[in-house]
Amino acid sequence: MFKKIIFDLDGVFFSEEKYFDTAAFTINELLCNKNYLNLCRESMFLKQQSNVIRNRIFNHEQNLLFLKDRGINNNWDVVYLLVSFQILQILRMEFQNSKDKVTKLINKGITTDFVNDLQDICKNKLDSFDFSSFNEELKNTHYEGNELIQVFNDFIYEEFGVKKQFFNLRDSLWSLGQNVYQEIFHASFKNREEQLLVNHNVLLQGLNRLRKENILLGVATGRPKEDVEYAFQKYDLMSYFDANSITTMTDILEIEKNFSQYAPLGKPNPFPYIRSIAGSQKPLEILLDLKQHNEDFSGVWIIADSVADMMCARELNCSFIAVLTGKTSRNKFVQLGVFHIFESVEDFFFNFESLS
Repeated sequence: MFKKIIFDLDGVFFSEEKYFDTAAFTINELLCNKNYLNLCRESMFLKQQSNVIRNRIFNHEQNLLFLKDRGINNNWDVVYLLVSFQILQILRMEFQNSKDKVTKLINKGITTDFVNDLQDICKNKLDSFDFSSFNEELKNTHYEGNELIQVFNDFIYEEFGVKKQFFNLRDSLWSLGQNVYQEIFHASFKNREEQLLVNHNVLLQGLNRLRKENILLGVATGRPKEDVEYAFQKYDLMSYFDANSITTMTDILEIEKNFSQYAPLGKPNPFPYIRSIAGSQKPLEILLDLKQHNEDFSGVWIIADSVADMMCARELNCSFIAVLTGKTSRNKFVQLGVFHIFESVEDFFFNFESLS
């Protein structure tokens, strides 16, 4: 019998749609708004047509599905990867005209001067962005998860002859994307109704049943702490979970500030699950050491909807239960060798005794 279950939240309990919409709006604003990168002649921001923005940027969900299948979990990383691809496209365009200029730009790194130079390149030239080729260009790369950004650095070396870690998760562009994402979410999407993916009563009954079996329940999520608290209070979920077994993206970012040498620590890095399994009260040095030494966490179930979560479970030797209420298909999970696949967490609640 498993003793502890760690749940992902989005795509399991709650719909991710408002977060995906926020990501698409953030990418659009970062690229076009005069307060940010300001790289196109006119903003493509159409407030009344959010579906148009999302379809263009995610290429009718194909880019989003590709990133999810490659283990990208956090929407801040989705924003960074798609914006970085557009910057790469701009550098390619300019390289045809001025190789030396592009080489100097890359060697500067992503700084204020770099952004100014990029704006100069795009002045009176760029009317739109090409998101349709993103999936096609990246599909043959072997990189997954947090290493996926390396494919852009490979392109820079292969095409421009500059060997440099130009793109890095957690650099100044990533931080800008994170801040803009949060601003847009709070301004436009936070008050959108939180949509449960499971009947509320069934969810409460299922969690209560697990607790009666003396199974400790925890959470490892890419949501910020305040969003988790809001959703848990709205649906009366907090009492079912062990307070020391909840890890949010707010926790992860705070830890990264003090232990930057370990960053990024978000999924598919298994650290959020390590913290929730071992307990947040343990000293961080010990938790980080658990990751380093790959301790055995058998007897723990991870219930989630994504490839990133599956990668975490396998690295920690936890059992993984996939639910199909997120973006990852049954075929993808079967292809990856996942054995326990349920239509939803509700389906899991009705069948969990068969797993014990």
